[in-house]
Amino acid sequence: MSSFVFITGALTNADKETRGLYQKIAKMIKPYATKVYKPGDEKFSTSQGRYQRGMERVKNSDLIIAVVNYPSTGQGFELQEAFRLKVPVIAVAKMGLKTSSMITGAPFTSFIYYQNEKDLKEKLTKELGRYSR
Repeated sequence: MSSFVFITGALTNADKETRGLYQKIAKMIKPYATKVYKPGDEKFSTSQGRYQRGMERVKNSDLIIAVVNYPSTGQGFELQEAFRLKVPVIAVAKMGLKTSSMITGAPFTSFIYYQNEKDLKEKLTKELGRYSR
């Protein structure tokens, strides 16, 4: 599997459940990745530092998992850069939440809608199997 996985997602607009989901996904994919970064891993003193780090992570990623439960302009920047660089993206969204049509219309490697954490783990594990070497 990919050695460097970058989990992207909203921070400003995300609810507590979604913020906790980033950590849970990191644990789910641990067997498939050497290094995992997720939203909130670091604090930045400047917006420029945050932007530069996000773009650097996209550039160095083998795979991106995008939690798209809530709109995020920053995540949109990261995903557009991933598409430009042809970094594979798996987007995940909880069933029943309205996702951005810009995200659902984008050329993702795959899009997973999940009902609960167990369902997400099953679907994500199956999808990650496609990337195993």
